[in-house]
Amino acid sequence: MEFKVVEAAPLIERAFAAEKVDESVAGDWEDVQIEFSLLAHRTKPRKPNPLFAPLIGPRQTLEQLAVQEALAQVPDSIRAWNETVEAKRQLKDVKKVEKKKSNKKRKR
Repeated sequence: MEFKVVEAAPLIERAFAAEKVDESVAGDWEDVQIEFSLLAHRTKPRKPNPLFAPLIGPRQTLEQLAVQEALAQVPDSIRAWNETVEAKRQLKDVKKVEKKKSNKKRKR
């Protein structure tokens, strides 16, 4: 395909028919035909990429999947420690807000 050798089209077609071509690299047989100007446009939709189909739900991105996978590997002791730290941070934020409110009341 890279050298645009149209004469190789029958050989390439046989390779696709024998399922010996990785379609994630150059696309499917229709993509090759379009590249060689043997077809003007696609006649059928592309097949979904089998590498991503089982991993991604309809509303889930790869980034969200990576985060979920990373969180699943965190030991329980670290998870409990993180929850404690987060709870302390939230308490500190609440105290900060209360202090600001009291300062405003005092200024009035």
